[in-house]
Amino acid sequence: MKMCHDLLDALVNQKEAQKQPLSLIDHQICPPTPHPLVFIVNILYTKTPKDFLLYLFWERTNETQEHEVDRLTNMEAFVRVVEAKSFSEAARQWGRSKAVVSKYVTALEDHLNVTLLHRTTRILRLTDAGEVYYHRCLAFLEELSTLESSLRDEYITPKGTLRISMPPELALRYRTLLLTDFHERFPALSLDLLLTHKLLDIAEEGIDIALRLTEPRDPSLHTRHVLSLPFKLVASPAYLEAHGTPIRPSELEAHACLLDPNMRDLGRWRFKGKSGQREIVDVSGPYRADNGQILQELVKEGHGIALLPDYMVHESLEAGRLVSLFEDRVAMDRALYLVYPKKRHTPGRTRAFVDYVVEALRKEESNSSASSSRPS
Repeated sequence: MKMCHDLLDALVNQKEAQKQPLSLIDHQICPPTPHPLVFIVNILYTKTPKDFLLYLFWERTNETQEHEVDRLTNMEAFVRVVEAKSFSEAARQWGRSKAVVSKYVTALEDHLNVTLLHRTTRILRLTDAGEVYYHRCLAFLEELSTLESSLRDEYITPKGTLRISMPPELALRYRTLLLTDFHERFPALSLDLLLTHKLLDIAEEGIDIALRLTEPRDPSLHTRHVLSLPFKLVASPAYLEAHGTPIRPSELEAHACLLDPNMRDLGRWRFKGKSGQREIVDVSGPYRADNGQILQELVKEGHGIALLPDYMVHESLEAGRLVSLFEDRVAMDRALYLVYPKKRHTPGRTRAFVDYVVEALRKEESNSSASSSRPS
């Protein structure tokens, strides 16, 4: 980083020696989109005045805009020529024409108003200024390359810590797929789990990705549909014996329905029949809980009817502790979603988890469906 700073100082000192003022950038003339290097240098020099950085990388020369060449390319061309000891050899190694490479170096000298190379037909030699500039320029470009590589690794290679939010029973149901198998595939990743039913603020809580049973409406979030989740409308045998068994959705209005406030349109359940007809019913009841396991226990105790994921109530249904209602209908708008912040460059660890979860869970559900459809 010190070499980068020395290079900046050398360029400023040269301007002062030539008695040229450090003009600030004319924002009305220059393009509104900053050079990508400004972003990188701002990372390295967060305490450096912004106008100085803009001056270094954006100050306009006397050439017209169409003849301006990227400063970094000019610097790279100069370093390549010095190392190859020839314009022709540098051009060959770089895969560009000799004329283009010469143009880059000349543009750099014109910008600095300093001769960097003595050129003759037989010899190519650095000037004193060129010698100083070469070493500092080389260190500067190497440091930028290192910085770019580290940033690229962060956003492409899955490593670091992945902060995940999901309902606890979902983590239990898919713990091997979501946790153990994923970590074995990406051992450089550490998983920080927030097991909760609350719809946490992803940005405020620093969450990388969340698994949710309702589709968010926040435009700042990416939403990936993973798979549809079958939900069961369940009640205990004792409740049905005491209050009667509803035959159609409209009859639920007269029953105690236990609600999950995390579900969209709280108190409104949607069903679709086998022939495609859709029914919507408004429900209410004595209990609300943002935890499916608590709702299931309340149902078992005979406090009402609840709409719960099949994976959660499957064992209780098999054991006869719960009864499934409306077998000829399915609950609508129930699915598993992956939710993560919208960013221009999604980190590699997030992309890896999204791709893995979609593939693994869909394969798991496909295998489960195939097994259940086989005759016993």
